[in-house]
Amino acid sequence: DVMSLSCMGVHYDYGSKLVGMVTLVAGLMLCPLLHLLRLRSKALRREPEYWFNELATPGTGSLRKELVKTFLVKKLKVKKDEVEEMIEGVDTNDSIDLPTFAEFVTQGRDHRAQDIRALVVRDIMLVILLFHPFVSGLAMKAWKCTEVISSDSDEPIKYLTTDMTIRCFTSSNWIGIAVFSAFTIVFFSLGAPALLFYTLARRRDQLGEKDTYKSLGILYGAWRPKHYYFEPVELIFKLLLWVAVVASSDEQIQNAAVVSLLIVFVMVRVGARPSIKRWKDKAEVVALGFSLTLKLHDMVHSYLTASKKSSIDKEQEDTWQATIDESDAFLIGLFVSLA
Repeated sequence: DVMSLSCMGVHYDYGSKLVGMVTLVAGLMLCPLLHLLRLRSKALRREPEYWFNELATPGTGSLRKELVKTFLVKKLKVKKDEVEEMIEGVDTNDSIDLPTFAEFVTQGRDHRAQDIRALVVRDIMLVILLFHPFVSGLAMKAWKCTEVISSDSDEPIKYLTTDMTIRCFTSSNWIGIAVFSAFTIVFFSLGAPALLFYTLARRRDQLGEKDTYKSLGILYGAWRPKHYYFEPVELIFKLLLWVAVVASSDEQIQNAAVVSLLIVFVMVRVGARPSIKRWKDKAEVVALGFSLTLKLHDMVHSYLTASKKSSIDKEQEDTWQATIDESDAFLIGLFVSLA
């Protein structure tokens, strides 16, 4: 814990860690914007006439179709299938004149710009999906406090559980952390799933289109069409797990809340089967089942430990300890047999 780290000369600052992690995620979300600089490349800025004169054989006034295809793929970085659609969509012989070439260049630039913007959106979504559970959990730890009995006061004093050097509710350090944590929870922990759901719902009639899939496919590509919104649902579920852990300092209440959420989500997974590939649903149910088993064991273990502490004699204490050992052995045997 924090006090042990301090004794070893290691300084742990929860506030700095929270601010640093949120800043890191914000920076990673801004990094994809660097893709937009590729829109300023020479290939996209120069006029079609320049490229036509560069490619055309002097005195011919035209370009071969294969040469134009190669230019669009290698210079403008347009995908081959899109180039084929562009070329086949225009009634022309093997020779392409300047007006037709200019039209191809304009279409190629539009395709390239769409691809770059889609890449920006996709990378931002990827950062959100990867860091949302961890950042949300870190922010919520600012609200979990532990009561400590002080010799100077009859009333217990609350300290931040994750950093026992910070006094809850009264210290200026905690107030600053709480404000920043609340800002993170509202605008990232809750705001990100809401934004993803709104984006998908607003464009639900366009989810089958190629351009939409390029940018948002990471959000709905793994789910069946009628469950296109399931990625934000999973983010909310993980957020609720953190709420269950933080909301109460009683271990048994925490375990009961987590078990209830896991049971609900297992039922949702089994009933809805949202994944396109059925094996993914089965794998997720198995993973949730393992988590549920561990939490049920934690509930039993917590009850048995509390009973052991309330033993009236050594014999009763040994009896409870034997029961605890049996429950641990049962859990180990269960996982070994399943493995």
